[in-house]
Amino acid sequence: MKKTFLVSGILLIVLSSVLLWFFVLKTDNKNDGQTQTVVAARRDIGSTVLATGIVKPKVGAEVKVGSRISGVVRKLRANIGDFVKAGQVIAEIDDAELRAKLNQNLAAVNKARADYDYAKLNLERQKSLLEQNYIPQQTYDLAENSFKIAEAQLKQAEANAEVAKVQLSYTSIYALTSGVIASVSTQEGETVMAGLSAPTFVNIIDLTRLEVQVY
Repeated sequence: MKKTFLVSGILLIVLSSVLLWFFVLKTDNKNDGQTQTVVAARRDIGSTVLATGIVKPKVGAEVKVGSRISGVVRKLRANIGDFVKAGQVIAEIDDAELRAKLNQNLAAVNKARADYDYAKLNLERQKSLLEQNYIPQQTYDLAENSFKIAEAQLKQAEANAEVAKVQLSYTSIYALTSGVIASVSTQEGETVMAGLSAPTFVNIIDLTRLEVQVY
């Protein structure tokens, strides 16, 4: 009786082991069909920060454009929100007076050049007469002095004309940098006075150089 019970227990253990092995094998085969492999890769993890602050331009991102001369604003070519490029004309000052001054200086240059040409020709003539002893040295010295004065006057007239040209160029106000017009402080028909500080026409902000000051 005891032998029969022992044999039955051994058979039960063997049978349980076989069933357990079969179940594990079947489970492994099932998992093998569903298993997927991927290649590890680096990825960015996004994060969002909500905060209250002030959007301000960085140092040098805001440029104030003004006038270097006084006059009446004839044309304003920029409004708030407009995008402008560096070198673009954004305002024009009435140039009638400065253009007349330039014409006056150009006329003075022509007169000074004519005096210079005559003085040069006269100096050459007096030099030839001096070499032939037809005139005294004093007469030649006077001709030479007149030539030097005419030469100096010509240079002065040309310099005045260049100054007038530069002042005339100031009547066109250009954008010094590319950006968006943030504010306009003058209008067409207004008179601007250029003193120690240039009157501001517009403020230009480079939107690619902004920062946020967060509390």
